[in-house]
Formats: sequence, C-alpha cells, structure tokens
Amino acid sequence: MSMSIPTARWLAPASFIYNLLAQTYGLLSTPNMLDIHNAHISFFSPAPFLIAPFFFTHQIIQLAFLYRLLRLNPHHPSERPQLDSMCHYVPFLALGNVCIGTWTFFWNAEQLILADACVLINTLAQTYFVAFEQAALQSRLASSVLTHLAAKTYLGLSILDILHNTSIAFFTNEQPGLLVKVLTAFGFVLVASMSDWILGAGLVYALVAFSVGQAGYGEQGWSVLLGVYAVVVAAVIVVKNYARPPYTSKPDDYVIAAQEDGGDQA
Repeated sequence: MSMSIPTARWLAPASFIYNLLAQTYGLLSTPNMLDIHNAHISFFSPAPFLIAPFFFTHQIIQLAFLYRLLRLNPHHPSERPQLDSMCHYVPFLALGNVCIGTWTFFWNAEQLILADACVLINTLAQTYFVAFEQAALQSRLASSVLTHLAAKTYLGLSILDILHNTSIAFFTNEQPGLLVKVLTAFGFVLVASMSDWILGAGLVYALVAFSVGQAGYGEQGWSVLLGVYAVVVAAVIVVKNYARPPYTSKPDDYVIAAQEDGGDQA
C-alpha cells in the first residue's frame, strides 16, 4: 500500500483531528465513555485510569510523527527516502484513526458489537503493517524511530482494545474459563517472543491494566494470574531482545547512497 507525499500530508493530520474530536465527544457526552465502561464489565476489563495514559502517550507520538512528516524535505536526497518510508505507514495510521474515532460513537451508543468491529479492523491493520510492511528500526534516523513508535504503540493499544471490547461485547459479567486463561498466556507469550522493546512494553502494560482492573472488580484470582503473565511476558521480552538486539544503527543502503551523493543524514 503506497501513498503520495501530498496525500499523506493532508490525510494523516485530518485523521488525527477526526479521532481527537471523536474522543473529545466521547468524554464530554452523556453517557460518556467511562459510564459505558462501568456499565459493561467482563474478564478483560482494564482499569480505566490506565487506559488514558496509554492513549495519550500514543497521541503525543502521533503528533511527533506528523511534525516529522510535514517537516522533511522531499527534495533533499537523504530525507526523501525517509519521507517515503513514513508515507508508507500513513494509510494504516489513517485507517486506525478513522476506526477508533468511529468506535467512539458506537461505544457511547452501547452498540458494542459494531464498536468491536471497528477495533478489529484497526487491530488487523496495525498487525499487518508491523508484521509484514515495516522496515527494521534504524536508531540513528528519527523518522524510523517515530514510525516504529507510532505503529507499535498503536498495535499495543489495539491488543488491549480488542480483548476488552470483544469480552464485553460477547461475555458481559462473565468470568474467564480455563480456555481463556490458557489462550491468554499462550497468546501473550507468543507475541512477546516476536516483539521488540516497544511492542513488548505495550504487551506488559496491557496485562498490568487488565490485572489492576480485575482486582478492582473483585476478580482477585484472575487479577493475580494476569500479574504473573505480565512478569513472564516481561521476562520473555528481556531475554529475547538481549539475546538478539532488534535495532540497528546502520542506515539503509538508500540513505548511504544519498549521503554519497552529497546528502546529510537527518
């Protein structure tokens, strides 16, 4: 999926603004997002006060990504490849923003299955990009770092969202069975084994949010188990990323070639 620079430069900010306005509506309307959250509790309901920091952190990262997207010079030989790489993520970012913005209206209307469908589309989009489209992170290039931060924090947030939304859409006021507990452990460890520090942090944060939330809703045993999962997942991420560092400081060949033609690395 490719996108021209002019299109990316209006679509990314427009989708960000749409999502921001929709979230603002969700917070200020009656009932608001928290009211709906409290009315529908299930075994993946996180602590609501831990959702907001995750979301707003991602919004700040998006703003930095947008600033870089608009600032890079398409006529500079070393900046153009970076800009093209950022534009490659914009369709996925914009789709996610539209889905999550639209989710707000379904959520506040208590149309939880439709809300879950929006979250599912975003989760699939972010998963596809991170798994199959994203180039390796180059720690010396701000554009590469920002793209990885934007995509992987969105994916981490999406994992929290899809589990939460699906559980309340289909299993409101139910407790987790053995199958749910086993699949949760297996799924998180599997994803952790393929995750870098960024996505890994999102996985651990999601488990902590679930654990704290379940403790608040009286599910002490499940809460403790989720906390154990968080520790195990964190250990898997640390071992995996120390054994095989996921990042490189070496620029891609196209950046090296651009520098040899007289460009400077951004």
